[in-house]
Amino acid sequence: VCRRFLPNGQDLPLLGEVTITAEDRLDLITANALGDPEQFWQVCDANNAMNPTALTADIGQRLRIPQPQV
Repeated sequence: VCRRFLPNGQDLPLLGEVTITAEDRLDLITANALGDPEQFWQVCDANNAMNPTALTADIGQRLRIPQPQV
């Protein structure tokens, strides 16, 4: 187990933004934007979120989508 220091989401390079709709799920948003649903943690980091489910709870909320990290 390694400790990972969380970056400030505002400092990450931005790929784009997505507006949440009623049907959205974080894994589907991540798969569409980054090509891999398991990279949802990158979207969490970009939005300073500790709870991934909270990111899609509010319809109309805009999510920052970061450029993929290698």
